[in-house]
Amino acid sequence: MQSLSPLSDSCAKWFQDSTSGFQDFLGTKVFFASSKETGERKALSARCHVAKKRWGCDYRVDLIEHAKGSIVKYGDIRFSSYLPGKEDGEDVFYPVTIESVESYRNKEWKNIGTQLIYLAHQASQRMGNGQVTAFSLPSAVAFYDKMGFTIDWEAYDESDEEDEVGPAVAARVQTAWKRCMTQSYKEGDAVHLVLDSPGDQLLLQRKRHAARFADGSAESVCGDAGRTRF
Repeated sequence: MQSLSPLSDSCAKWFQDSTSGFQDFLGTKVFFASSKETGERKALSARCHVAKKRWGCDYRVDLIEHAKGSIVKYGDIRFSSYLPGKEDGEDVFYPVTIESVESYRNKEWKNIGTQLIYLAHQASQRMGNGQVTAFSLPSAVAFYDKMGFTIDWEAYDESDEEDEVGPAVAARVQTAWKRCMTQSYKEGDAVHLVLDSPGDQLLLQRKRHAARFADGSAESVCGDAGRTRF
């Protein structure tokens, strides 16, 4: 997906500034988890780890609490952002790609997943095209759906024509999606998903109200092909 064409100096500087801007954003924000039992709000901060690559950056962002001289980790998200490519001489920006999302205290606290997905969304707003993609394990599709993700049909387009997905592929993917949503999935039902507009409005709504929701509903937590935690 990513072009290896040389970047203009202005484009390279944009990416560098955007990367620094995202870390500055994390340092100024507070993220809230809510107790499933009492509705208590817990203020969390974000700790960012960045690994620069030839094609962009790998991120791991932890949501943590500073408690009695120690650090308690509530969850983390791992994702990648990509340097802009070139197409017909124009800069092309890409989605942020989620690799894994994990919660470590979701039995007692909720809304952690919402906060973590929000972090990836904010990274894409600064370093990408505003979209977030994920290759979801079957057990996590319902979680992503709740966050505003839909099927990423572009990932299944193997033709030279734009927006062309064969009927057999479309039927297979839609069937897998339905099985995942009803928790009756089969092995191999992993689905490519994307968070774009208007789905991101659902995520932002969840983020705004996360600390006030106290419905006790469990948040599934998704992982990569090797991990899924609940």
